[in-house]
Amino acid sequence: MLEIHEIDGAAVVCSSLCDDGHVPLASALSQVRGFLEDNPREVVTILLELHLPVASVTASFDAAGLRPLIHVPPSNAAWPTLAAMITSGQRLVVLADDSQGSSPQFLPLLSTAWLTRSDFHRAADMNCTRARGDASAPLMVVLHYLTGAEAAAQAGFDSDAGASADDGADAGAADVYPDLALATSINANPFLIERMRGCEAEHARRINIVAVDFYDSSDVVTTSQKLNGLAP
Repeated sequence: MLEIHEIDGAAVVCSSLCDDGHVPLASALSQVRGFLEDNPREVVTILLELHLPVASVTASFDAAGLRPLIHVPPSNAAWPTLAAMITSGQRLVVLADDSQGSSPQFLPLLSTAWLTRSDFHRAADMNCTRARGDASAPLMVVLHYLTGAEAAAQAGFDSDAGASADDGADAGAADVYPDLALATSINANPFLIERMRGCEAEHARRINIVAVDFYDSSDVVTTSQKLNGLAP
């Protein structure tokens, strides 16, 4: 997931307030291009949260040479297999919220996928309720984050506030910095995989995307392999 803002006319990647640091979007996309070139049998999905006009972002994707690699399925067409995407060379899928306009390069996030809440402050409260997106969307995204109650209060929302798909709640989580200690407390198994299995059971469908903070300090890869039957 990339949260994209604009600073001094340039697109940058950062989390909420960018004062503590940011990365030029061009640099981030260059890394994506390099990964795809170095790993010709990998498929990459990127979720974009946009805080600037979409045209600026598509221009950055074009400048990075990513447009030929982007797969956008025709309307109402079945999703191709991973093998078919690899063979075609179109191994990049980009989903973007449409609050800043739409682009034919990007799939509309909230009609292509539905997402769980991301504003939990206690592990015991984490559930699988749909917070955003159409329930009939083909993709299911589980946001596996915790935010600190103190940070949440500073961001301007109640740590006990609920969220529902009907009112679009889940506001405020994007205004809280990721915290390594909080992420570590929920990113290890068995907690992580038990929540994922619970979400799959509750909605009677497979999870397509699991989003965590600090993935390199988590069991998310192992969990995904287990959920896909690729590891015991």
